[in-house]
Amino acid sequence: MKREDIKAIFAEATDEQLNKVMGLHGADIEKYKGKVTALEAENTEKKTAFDNLNAEFEKLKESNASAEDYTGGECGHILGLFYAVNPRLCLYSTGLI
Repeated sequence: MKREDIKAIFAEATDEQLNKVMGLHGADIEKYKGKVTALEAENTEKKTAFDNLNAEFEKLKESNASAEDYTGGECGHILGLFYAVNPRLCLYSTGLI
């Protein structure tokens, strides 16, 4: 949004009014920029976890491993792969939350 856009709609707007509207708009933009940045970081984290899990899955698939063969992960069982993506499940299943 530009000053000219507001002035085109409200021709009688004063500079003070324009400054206030632009300030509110700027605050909203900054708030949403922060949210976007946080979501982008979370997305990158999830993509990395997915890539790691996918690589582990491919290794297991190549070795024809069964569930009994795999004891990795924080929780010490096959679901450790899933818990790597969602650590709260690991804490829940172990009774820590």
